[in-house]
Amino acid sequence: MNAAFREDKATSMTIDAFTLHFRPHDDLPDWQPIVHPEGILYFYNEKKNAVTEADLYDPIYYKRVTSDIALLENLIRSSNLRMPDNYTLAMDLNMQAHDTIRTDYYFADHDRKIIFFLHDVDAQLNLPVWGQLTGVTSKAHLKHEIEAQYWQHGSLYPSTIELTVERVCELRDVILHNLGDTMTSHYSTSPYSEDELIQMLDHVDSIQKNLGNRSPGTVSMLSRMMHTFARHKFLNWHGVPEARVCRDQSVYGEHKHKTLLIKTLSPLLFSAPDVHLRTLEKMWVDGIMHVPVWHESIRTLNEEWQEFILYVSRQLSLCIVIPVIEQVFARA
Repeated sequence: MNAAFREDKATSMTIDAFTLHFRPHDDLPDWQPIVHPEGILYFYNEKKNAVTEADLYDPIYYKRVTSDIALLENLIRSSNLRMPDNYTLAMDLNMQAHDTIRTDYYFADHDRKIIFFLHDVDAQLNLPVWGQLTGVTSKAHLKHEIEAQYWQHGSLYPSTIELTVERVCELRDVILHNLGDTMTSHYSTSPYSEDELIQMLDHVDSIQKNLGNRSPGTVSMLSRMMHTFARHKFLNWHGVPEARVCRDQSVYGEHKHKTLLIKTLSPLLFSAPDVHLRTLEKMWVDGIMHVPVWHESIRTLNEEWQEFILYVSRQLSLCIVIPVIEQVFARA
């Protein structure tokens, strides 16, 4: 969706007497305006199971989205496709050059927790994360990223996803697994630290209290967590023989080699570069940075620098104090 900007100038408004509603426009036929917890306005059509962030108060976008839905419905009928029982059509309209509008779309299948299309889609061109991995050929592997895209849909349009006991239990189970992994393994691939997972587990209990209520903020929170865990499965090759079970394991069988600079400087610096190099190699594997380990390493480096600075400060103080004392004794 194209970004919208407001003119930066002073304005004035009059609140009419007995104003009880603050809708900026008359209601659109079949389209319900919904404000995302983050503030984004989007529209939902219950009859068409469709959602869009396009400004449908603009007649140009309203006309275009109506015609696009009709085209997709005709394609479904002409292709004799059996649609899932529980789905949502999401549409993104962007104004291009020469006042042309480009429409991107996908369908979210809420039972299978995936997104799908009515046309062939090139994964390498439409999945931003694709460039982080090479050699992906398995549909079972790809399915994890498709699920991540589904949860991304949930974070964008939380009103289209129902908060159920099954989904809350699934989130709790994933968190517990990652928590157990970080507690029992020094090389866990978990995207979160142990402390973060414990906090998330506490939040799951809060999420469960909102079951049965309209809770877009809760659904958005759950979807963001599930998106991270689904993306984590894709990046670590879950479900294929090459699955990464330790964070320092390369799925490509890569072996690290020291550069000439490290080989030359390491003996002169008492092998300190070797220690930090090994730490970096365990954090940065196959082009993927393990954030919890990165944070811990930075914390350790900061502590080392503080100790070093303290030591240097003491030595400088001695260098200043000793000559002064010598001068005092010399005068005496």
